[in-house]
Amino acid sequence: MLENYFYATLITPVQEKLEQLYYEASIEKNYYLSPANVLRCDVSKEIREYLSKLFIIELADCGFLKSPPNYRYPVHTDRFRITALNMPMFAHNESFESYIIDDKNPKVKEPITYKKDHFTILNVAKLHGVNNNSLDLTRIILSIGIKNTSYDKVLNLYKENKLIHVV
Repeated sequence: MLENYFYATLITPVQEKLEQLYYEASIEKNYYLSPANVLRCDVSKEIREYLSKLFIIELADCGFLKSPPNYRYPVHTDRFRITALNMPMFAHNESFESYIIDDKNPKVKEPITYKKDHFTILNVAKLHGVNNNSLDLTRIILSIGIKNTSYDKVLNLYKENKLIHVV
């Protein structure tokens, strides 16, 4: 059932690019308030090119989303994309709550299972939200937006081992 909402993959960037991603995510002055009202930092041209070559699908946007301590991003569907590839840049922490809302039971919040440094395919056309309940930790996630490829298509490509090029 939850596979209709998100799917954890084994895809992770090569070590060199992973180190560069962490460096870029750490540059505070690069963050700005996005049209979706979230702190965002776009990735460098070099990283964008790497990710565009890694994935066989067209990427609409690519950047870091930051949730400061005690932050709530309300339940929503994304306006500018239909699918996302999200990669958490943090170890599992009970204070970081990412969830989807069950279509059949809107009172149920199902946790999204993320694994540090690995991409999760997320159906952002479904209701979802984020809470950072920590009083001192910041949550940062790399999020790649996809406008022209449905969640189901991205998921099927992954399951058929056709979502990424070997780079």
